[in-house]
Amino acid sequence: MTTQTTIIPHNQQPLVVRNYPSKIELDGALQNAARAQKAWSNVSVQERINIGRKFMVSNIEEHRSQSPGSDCIFVG
Repeated sequence: MTTQTTIIPHNQQPLVVRNYPSKIELDGALQNAARAQKAWSNVSVQERINIGRKFMVSNIEEHRSQSPGSDCIFVG
C-alpha cells in the first residue's frame, strides 16, 4: 500500500499519514460515485435544498457542542 505523509513545516513532524487506494479500490469508488450521482439527479431541487439545510444545521450543532466559545461567529 502506498502512503503519503504530510509534514508540519515549522517542526518537520508528521501531521497526517494517508493511504492511497489500490486501482481496484479506486475503480470501485468511481463506480459507486457514478451510481450515486444518477440517484441524486432524480432528487428534486427542493428536496436537495432540504437535505443541504439539514446537513448544515446538524454540523453547526455538532461543532457548537464540541468547541468552547463556538457560538461566536467571525464574519470578515
